[in-house]
Amino acid sequence: MPKPALYQAVTDPNFGTTIRRITDVATQWPGATVAIPAYPTIPAWNADETYLLLYVTQPFRGWALLNGKTYALIKMLDINPADVEQFYWDRTNPDLIYYVDQNSYVLTRMHVSTGAKDTVHNFATDIASGVLKSVCTGADLVSGGQDPFFMSYDNDLIGLGCRKTGGANTTFEGFSYRLSTNTIGPTQHLIALVPQAAPSGTLRYLAGTTSSKVLDATTNTVIRTVAWSGEEHSDMMKNAAGDDLVAGVQYDGPSGSGTLMVANLTKGTVSTIIGEAKGDPYPPTGTLVSGKAFQKPGWVAVGATGNGLNVSNPAATYLTQEILLANVDTGSFCRLAHHRSFGYDANSSNQNYWAQPNVILSPRGTRILFPSDWYKGSTVDTYVIELPTYVP
Repeated sequence: MPKPALYQAVTDPNFGTTIRRITDVATQWPGATVAIPAYPTIPAWNADETYLLLYVTQPFRGWALLNGKTYALIKMLDINPADVEQFYWDRTNPDLIYYVDQNSYVLTRMHVSTGAKDTVHNFATDIASGVLKSVCTGADLVSGGQDPFFMSYDNDLIGLGCRKTGGANTTFEGFSYRLSTNTIGPTQHLIALVPQAAPSGTLRYLAGTTSSKVLDATTNTVIRTVAWSGEEHSDMMKNAAGDDLVAGVQYDGPSGSGTLMVANLTKGTVSTIIGEAKGDPYPPTGTLVSGKAFQKPGWVAVGATGNGLNVSNPAATYLTQEILLANVDTGSFCRLAHHRSFGYDANSSNQNYWAQPNVILSPRGTRILFPSDWYKGSTVDTYVIELPTYVP
C-alpha cells in the first residue's frame, strides 16, 4: 500500500481500518528523520484529547505539540524532561503536564496554553542537604529509570530514582514521591530500573527477571511476588474492577509465553489473552503494549514486529506486523491493521530503534497512535488508527 500523504486517511486492505498519517517529518521539521509517539507507557494525548505530544529527533530534538483532533502542529513545547518519554499529562486538567527537569532536577508543572511553569518539588535540594543527601551523592540525573511508566492515575504518586553512571552498571537509588503530602518514600539501591507507581497509587511495581514484586506504596514492604518477567515490554493499567495490572509480552516467562499476558498486581494472578496457552504462536519479537485508555479500563493496544520481513518479502503472517486491540476482562481481541514498519525487524542488518511499534491508546479508547518507517523508508512518521467509535 502506498504511503499516504500528510493528513490523508487510507483503508488498511487486510482489515478495513482507517489509518491517517499525521506527520511529515521531512517537511515539517527539515533535517529531522523521526517524529513519533514517545513510548507506549506514557499518554500522548492530554485529558480531553485536545492536545497531542510527539517527539522529534535532531536537529530539532524536542516535543511537538499538535492539536489532538485535527493533528495540526501548534508549537514545540518548552520542556526538558529526564528522558524522551518522561512527561506526564494531568489526568483531569487538560492544560497541565508534569516532568522532572533534566538539568535542575525540579519536578515541574507546566500550563501548556501559556507556557507558565510551577515548581512542584526541587530534588536537587534533597540531594544537597535533605533526605536524599547520603544515598544520592554523585547522582547525575533524577528520572523514572530506564523503563519508565506513568504516574498514579490521580497524578499523586510517581516512581523516581537518582541515577549514578560510574562503575560497571548504571544504578538508581529508587524512591517514590507523593505530591499531595510533599513526601519522599524510602530509597532502594537498584540496577537500571526503579519501582513504578501503580495506577491506584497504593502499590508500586518492581520489575524483575524471573519474578516481579508488588510493594506497598508508602513503606516499600513487599506485599507479594508475581510470576512475571518485568524485562519485557509492558504497561500498567486498570481493569473494569479497578485492579492494578501489568499487561505485556512474555517470552518464555515464568508463566509461559504470550503476545499479550496480564499480571494482576492486586491479586497476584497471571493470565493469557493472546499466547501459547490459547493456541496462538510464539510471540513475535519487538512487541509493545499500551493500556492508556483511562476512560475505558480493561482495553489495551498491542503492536508486534516479528522478523524476516523486508520490501521484497512484505507478506505478514498472523500477528507479525499487526496492531491489535484487546480487552483483558473478556479476553476478546481484534486485529486492526499492519503498521508496515520494517526497520525494527529482528533480522534487519541495521535495526532502527525509532521504528519500533510504539502504539499508544487514546484516553477514550477510540484511537491508536503508531510510528512507521513505511516499508523501511528513510524517515519515521506517526499515524493514527481511527476506530469506528471515534467522534472528533
